Amino acid sequence: MPDPTDVTALGRHPDLRLASNRIAIGGAAVAFAVFAVWFLRTDDGSIVAAGFAAVSVFLGWAVSRELDPDRPDAATFALVLAFVAVFVDVPSALASGVALLAIRLAAGTVGAALRPADFVVLAGLTGIAAASPSLWVFGAAFAIYAWSAPEAQAHRLPARIAVVVGAVVGLGVAAWVTWFGEGFDVEITMEAYVLAAVAGTAMLLSVRRLEVGSPTDTGAGIVDGERVRLARVVAGAGLMWAAVFGGVAAFWALSPVAAALIVAAVYRVFVHPA
Repeated sequence: MPDPTDVTALGRHPDLRLASNRIAIGGAAVAFAVFAVWFLRTDDGSIVAAGFAAVSVFLGWAVSRELDPDRPDAATFALVLAFVAVFVDVPSALASGVALLAIRLAAGTVGAALRPADFVVLAGLTGIAAASPSLWVFGAAFAIYAWSAPEAQAHRLPARIAVVVGAVVGLGVAAWVTWFGEGFDVEITMEAYVLAAVAGTAMLLSVRRLEVGSPTDTGAGIVDGERVRLARVVAGAGLMWAAVFGGVAAFWALSPVAAALIVAAVYRVFVHPA
């Protein structure tokens, strides 16, 4: 069987020999079953919607693995919190997926240069982020990666071209919607500011200096603790931006990211203080 890392450096092979990975997949499966029954009984959604909600719960676990690579148990709590958040409002699997990969690149857990196929993905992710004003922070994270990440320098030209092309197309879509469509007029309520404050507090608590001992995906080195702190800033800033510029709905669309960041903050302050 070909090694998936020969095709992409962005993905991560789910090793079922690890208990944390089994918990993540099992948790997502249970979440799907629960949401399917709930949606069908309440007419709030469909089987497809239940599938996307279950994916979002899994993304809460995945984001936590990037924000706290040393502690798989933290990811389990993030998965549970992401599950609970769905009962407040169903998140966007697409928006959360974009955020996950922006956080992953910021954290440097990949540990290797991107593969050719990844540049297409990078362009697409940047385009999605640029087309949605509530995701602009994550779009900026892709640009920061392309211009400054050490592992991106081996292929800096295609990485930068991918980001620029994605940004131009995405911003063009955003401009079209603004001028010729319904626009992005969103009412920002006090609840949105409260949610932004919660995200900001979690970010500030989580970014205290930390040491990381986990290897990168390639095993060629140890994940840089400063990069993980940067990833937490990206997560927190992205959530705050979404709440303030996209409103309550935009924040809850990223609830898997919020779940992972809150758990990272709790672990940093109460479980592993330094």
